[in-house]
Amino acid sequence: MSIEAELRAEFDSWERKETVALRVLPYVLLTVCAVVALLLPLWPDRARGRARTAGRARVPEAIGEVTRRWSEVYGIEAALTVTGDPRPMHSDVGVTLLRAAQEALADVAKHARAGRVGLTLSYMANLVTLDVRDDGVGFDPTRRAGRSANGGFGLAGLRQRVQRLAGRLDIESEPGGGTAISASVPAIPAGGGQ
Repeated sequence: MSIEAELRAEFDSWERKETVALRVLPYVLLTVCAVVALLLPLWPDRARGRARTAGRARVPEAIGEVTRRWSEVYGIEAALTVTGDPRPMHSDVGVTLLRAAQEALADVAKHARAGRVGLTLSYMANLVTLDVRDDGVGFDPTRRAGRSANGGFGLAGLRQRVQRLAGRLDIESEPGGGTAISASVPAIPAGGGQ
């Protein structure tokens, strides 16, 4: 009887792990695709025997690819608009903005019940800002601090990531009114220090 109970518990454990893995897989795939899009221009160009430099629009392309794939996976209309003059940014800036897009889109998929999502990546003189707006159910931002119900850190973790770059994360939402998340970080150029 003890062996049967142990086997049943082990089976249940694997079943839960499989369920969690299937829920997480789309996010893992989106992350891998986005990282590849950011790093691809730095890969050595063997035909010319030298490394290619990062293109002017690496961050917009990576966020655009994440947005497109997310929209396909979840069947929710999503579009990226880029304003200002896209220029190569320090990798920490690019990764932070990419993670902001991923976290915001993940939250839309989990909570918003939105029909549309708009992302705007804005290049200004000293800042780069990513705004993510959805037309979903909204929430009370004062009641959703800290750890989320599924064990992640969600917006609190994103806020910490943005603040590490001396940036700012703003959240505007109200029940029934959709949500707007804005991540602003210093426009540290590629090759620039922190």
